[in-house]
Amino acid sequence: MVPTMHSHALAAVVTSLSLLAVGTTLSPTGAAAAVSASGVLVACVQKASGDVHMVAPGHWCGPDADKIRWRREGLPGKNGAAGAAGPQGATGAAGATGATGSIGMIGATGATGMTGPPGPSGSTGAAGPQGDIGMVGPTGATGATGATGATGPTGANGTAGARGETGPAGATGATGTGATGATGATGATGPVGPVGPSSALAEKFYRNDIPANAQTTTTPQVELVTLNLAAGNYIVSVVGESLAYVNATSVMTCDFTPAGTGYSAMGYAPSGITLDGTRSFSATTPVSLASAGTVTFSCLGRGGPAGSQLIVRGAITAIKVGTLN
Repeated sequence: MVPTMHSHALAAVVTSLSLLAVGTTLSPTGAAAAVSASGVLVACVQKASGDVHMVAPGHWCGPDADKIRWRREGLPGKNGAAGAAGPQGATGAAGATGATGSIGMIGATGATGMTGPPGPSGSTGAAGPQGDIGMVGPTGATGATGATGATGPTGANGTAGARGETGPAGATGATGTGATGATGATGATGPVGPVGPSSALAEKFYRNDIPANAQTTTTPQVELVTLNLAAGNYIVSVVGESLAYVNATSVMTCDFTPAGTGYSAMGYAPSGITLDGTRSFSATTPVSLASAGTVTFSCLGRGGPAGSQLIVRGAITAIKVGTLN
């Protein structure tokens, strides 16, 4: 490469500025104005003439000049002789605690030191908490039987226990062969037992053709009602009334007629009733039937006007009883 005039001028400027920085002092309007806050010198070098002009850091050199920069410090000089030691300065204030440094690597394990002498015994510590119950150990071998101890004194009698249940009856003993005793006296008659169960039967009746003027005692009575009864004892009752078609006097007679065997009594309705309007009547009789049978109630009028008739109506009841006295 062939050096140009511009390159020779720039090299001379750099050399001059280096000498200037080392051996000369810049004027206030030159070097002082050309120093930036960071200590860098700034200058413009004319391309044609090589003139150097110190400029402010932000100055524009134009198209016909180059801007150059360099630091104002020169080459370091030789170390001077050591000065005398100054007096001890005052202790400075404690600096702020620095940040904790990172943990260093674990150093190699040092050699085991010699065993030191035993230290004094420490005081007894507080009792620790109760530990968990350990597992049950195996059963130990049975020990040898100890010698029999002396007999203790007799204890006081205990309270009597409750009476036990009665045991089962024993087997019947053999029949004795003693002589038969004398017959005892007859006991008193016991009280009368309660009346046995009873039942009842009832039936209504009505007749309007009973003759009121029967002329003879052989004229049969007219049947009013018949009850069919089972075997047994009964109290039979009739309640009724008789009415005449005309205002006349008539006497009505009535009878109970048990049928079958074993009857013990015959009842009669009241006789001699004068019928001159409406008359009521009633009759009761005991009846005993050895087997099933019937009880009939019949009536007849006497002494009334010829051809006249009576109306008879009522009800019959049979009550079964235990006994008839």
